[in-house]
Amino acid sequence: MKAYKEYNDQLLKDYRIDLRVITTNSNDDINTFANKAFGVFKKEKTTQSGRALLLVINAKHNLVRLEVSMALEPIYTDAFVSFIERQHMVRFFRDNRLDEGIFATTETMYSRARKAAEGKEFMTDMPSESIGGGAKRSADIGEKKLNVL
Repeated sequence: MKAYKEYNDQLLKDYRIDLRVITTNSNDDINTFANKAFGVFKKEKTTQSGRALLLVINAKHNLVRLEVSMALEPIYTDAFVSFIERQHMVRFFRDNRLDEGIFATTETMYSRARKAAEGKEFMTDMPSESIGGGAKRSADIGEKKLNVL
């Protein structure tokens, strides 16, 4: 988790992106939960850029959702978020390696921000709002599948 914190701090310092991770066992629909949590999150923002990401992991319902603020929609598209969920979250989560999955996700988010900055893709600063962009999927937490030859 130390490496995750370092990437998270760098995202904030280098690109003014505030990334938060919430784990929950709530019975609420994950989309509703993420939307409400994002509302609280934007009140506690650490940057005025409007660049915010919220990763919600619900182990009880085996779901993940990455909420993306409007300011980051052009950078973290739904297709990109879906890729991250499949390649980084589910791949690690199915082996109960949540810490590694969160780290891999954060590392990929940072790499994408660096490429976006190089290509000057970031939007100007704006209020930190979410319009429901992002994606959710089954997280396959602890559902390691054996390879059968």
